[in-house]
Amino acid sequence: MVAATSAEIDPLIQALNLNLKHYQKTDNHSVKPLITGVGLMHTSFALQAELHAHRPDFVLNVGIAGSFDPEIQLAQPVFVQKEIPGDFGALAPEGFLPAASIGLLQADEFPYTKGGIVADVPFFKHDDLFKANSITVQQVTGTEESIRSIQKTWPNAHIENMEGLAVYYVSKMMKVPCAAVRTISNVVEPRNRNNWKLKEAIASLNDLLMKLFSN
Repeated sequence: MVAATSAEIDPLIQALNLNLKHYQKTDNHSVKPLITGVGLMHTSFALQAELHAHRPDFVLNVGIAGSFDPEIQLAQPVFVQKEIPGDFGALAPEGFLPAASIGLLQADEFPYTKGGIVADVPFFKHDDLFKANSITVQQVTGTEESIRSIQKTWPNAHIENMEGLAVYYVSKMMKVPCAAVRTISNVVEPRNRNNWKLKEAIASLNDLLMKLFSN
């Protein structure tokens, strides 16, 4: 179970008495949390090292996210069906050019499918969760101009986060199935932390995880 920060999963760690160094038996699973640090670089390094040391049956990325979709409520859990490199590319006078459009990656070369990486079938029931396309960014979107650019480039993106693509990429390359669930902490808008529902999103995430690991 991969999270960027311990704060996102502390309630679950305490409730299930999980160990950051060893796998811990829950009702029906053996679980080991991996706290990677925020962003692609930290997550890529930490997860690759972990997968070299251990060989889990499944990698589950968990955390919070911002939402572009007005139909998704704050604190709502979502299943991340696809991760997309949101700000990997080039800036040009005509706007942002995604990496696949300028040959920096091949849109349909493994592990990519149409420019993104698709989740594997998870070990838990997810039919009742919103199926989200997520962009992974290294600069959180927080101005009117950046929001317009993202929505123009990725009109089908529902949410954004800062680690998901790294989890999907490393897991796929290491041939370990992976998926992600996140809860929504904020609407993507001109940055205003006062509008965030961080505590509610973390509580919702941990409630969801408790259900997943008890099934």
